[in-house]
Amino acid sequence: MMKIKTILKALSIKAGQRLLLNKGLAKSYVSLFLVLVLGVTSSMAWFTAREAAELNSENLEFQSASSLRINKDKSSANKITIPAFTLDEASSLDGRNIYFPVDRSFTSNTAEMFFREGNKGDENVHYVYKDFELNGTSGNTPVYIKSYKIQVGNDVFEDELKVVDSNGDPISEGKVPDHQVKPSDHCPVRLAFIADSGVKPIVIDPSAQVDKYVDNSPGVVSMVDDNGNPTLEPSYPNYNWNSFSTYYYEHTPLFIIPGGQKLNVTLVVWLEGTLEDLDAYKNRQISVDIDIESNFAPMDTITFIDDTIGDTDSNVYNWIDNPDNGKEPIIACSYEDPYSEESPKRWKTVIMRKTKTRTGTSSTDAGSEWQCEIPKKAVTNIAFYRLNPHNGSGQAKIYNAWHTRKNVNNMVNPAIGDSWYAHDSNNQKIPLQETRTFLDSSTNTYDNAIVYTATHGNKYSSTTVERQNLSPCVGYWDYGSSVTPTPTQAPATESGGGGGSSATNCRLEVIARVPNGKEWVYNTDTVGFETDAGNTYYFGDWSNKSSTVTVSIPVGEKIVRFCKKNSSGTKYYPFGGGTQTFTVPNSSSYTVTYEMTNSDYWGHN
Repeated sequence: MMKIKTILKALSIKAGQRLLLNKGLAKSYVSLFLVLVLGVTSSMAWFTAREAAELNSENLEFQSASSLRINKDKSSANKITIPAFTLDEASSLDGRNIYFPVDRSFTSNTAEMFFREGNKGDENVHYVYKDFELNGTSGNTPVYIKSYKIQVGNDVFEDELKVVDSNGDPISEGKVPDHQVKPSDHCPVRLAFIADSGVKPIVIDPSAQVDKYVDNSPGVVSMVDDNGNPTLEPSYPNYNWNSFSTYYYEHTPLFIIPGGQKLNVTLVVWLEGTLEDLDAYKNRQISVDIDIESNFAPMDTITFIDDTIGDTDSNVYNWIDNPDNGKEPIIACSYEDPYSEESPKRWKTVIMRKTKTRTGTSSTDAGSEWQCEIPKKAVTNIAFYRLNPHNGSGQAKIYNAWHTRKNVNNMVNPAIGDSWYAHDSNNQKIPLQETRTFLDSSTNTYDNAIVYTATHGNKYSSTTVERQNLSPCVGYWDYGSSVTPTPTQAPATESGGGGGSSATNCRLEVIARVPNGKEWVYNTDTVGFETDAGNTYYFGDWSNKSSTVTVSIPVGEKIVRFCKKNSSGTKYYPFGGGTQTFTVPNSSSYTVTYEMTNSDYWGHN
C-alpha cells in the first residue's frame, strides 16, 4: 500500500509544514497512565493479514475481524492490539469524519488551507480504523477500559506511573526511588471509540492524566465545502475530548451493552494536525494495546484522607489539597498488580476521584478525601502520590509520596522525629506499615484496611530534589480506629506455594466457588468450612459466584468439610464425598481454592 508521504508528494504537498492555528494553544497538559495499547510502523502491510478471533468472559463476548490475542482463562483476555504504524497529519473532531490537507498552500493558519474528506481508501492507510463487536450475554453489561499502553516513539503513555532507581530499574525493597519517568508534554495522537448506537464518539487524549488537563484545539476541521474550504470548530466544550482515567476501572463505563444485544464498535486513531508539537510526532512509530473488560477481580474501594500538619509550620493543616498557581493537585494510587504475570510484577496507577473537599485549613477543619478501586489482593507495594500539574513543563510531577511496602521504614528521612508517628496505648511509636492487612484477634481472621490517612509530610519541606519528593511521608491505614494497626501485621506476601518455611501459623487464603445454577447456596445460607480442630470459618461477600476468607491457622491443621448454616441449623459436606482433606502447609502464606460440583460435593485444587 502507498504511504501517506508518497500520496502527499503526488499532490505536491509540502510535507514539512503543519496545520497549526496562529492562536495559542493551552499548555496545561500532563502525562497519562492507564490501560490500552496500539502500534505503528512505516509499513502498512499488517492491515492485509486479518484473522477471525473471539474472546469470551462471563458477561462479555468479544469478536473482531482483526488479530486479537486470545486467553479465555483470564479475565483480562479482551485485548485490542494493532501492530506498529506511522501517521501523517489529519483533522477530526470525533473520528467519524476525518479531513486531510490537499492543497500545496500550507500555512500556519488552518482556515487558509484546503482539505478533502477522508474516504474508504484512507482507512488503515492514512489513519487507523479497527472494527470489533461486543455481545452482552447477561443483563446490562458495562464495558470498561481495564488497561492501556500507547507508545509514540520513545514516549509511553500507560496505566503505570513509573518511579525507578538511578539505573532506571524498578526500586528494590527498602530503597527510596531516585526519580519519576515522565513522557513528553504533549501528544497530538487521538483515539476515538465509535459505537453504532448513535452515541457521541468518545475521543481520548492519551497524554492527559485527568479530563481538565486534556489538550484541546481551538479550531478543528468539522466540514469542508465543495472547494475544500474548511469550517473550524473548537474541540471544547461541544465534543469533550477525554482522558483514559474517566473510563479506567469502575469510574465510568465506556459502553453499556443491553443483555442479548450486540454493539458494533470502531476504534479510530489519527494525528491531529491542529495541535501543538505536531512536527515532533510526525513519522514516529506508534503502538497501542488496550484491554477492555466487563468483569474484574474482587475490588476494594480505597479512601485517602488528608489530615496533615505542615513540615515546618505546625499551624498549617490539610495542605495536600493546596493548589499550585491555581491548579488543583492530582492524587493517584499506584500498586503492584497481584495478577501480573511479568517478573518483576508490573505496577498500575489509578487517578483517585475527590469525594470530599476540605472545610478549611485550621486544626478543627476536615481535610479533603479521595477514592479509587484496587484489587482486594493488592495488600502491599502500594503508594499514594500527590502530583503537581503545573511545574512549567506541562508534566505532572510527584511532589509527595506515602508508601506501603516491605522495609518502608528504611526509606524514611532520618530527620523525622518520634512525635510525627502514631503511638499505641503504651505510648510506643507505631512505625510505617508494610501491608494493609491486619489480624483481627477477636475472630482470628485477616482483614484488609480500606482507609489511609496522611498525617505528615517527610520533613524535606519544599524540596525540588526528586529523590526527596519520593521519600515516604507519614500516614497510616485505619488511623484512629478502634483497632489501631500495630507492627504485628500479616506477612507482606500475598500467596505462596509451601515448602522451606518453619512457620507456626499460616496465613491461609481460602477461595470458594459455585457453578451456575447453584447460587442458592450463598443466597439462602451462610457458607463456611470446619477444621479437624473443631474451628469453623465463614465466608462473607460473594462476587461472580466466588468468595474469599483469609485466616491465621496452625500449620498441619486439616480442613475436613464445608458447612451451610441457616435458621434450620447447620449441614456439613465432606470434601469429595468424604475422600479429601486439606492439610495446612508449612508456609507463611498459602492460597487454596474449592469448587462446588453439581452433586453438592466440594473439592479443593
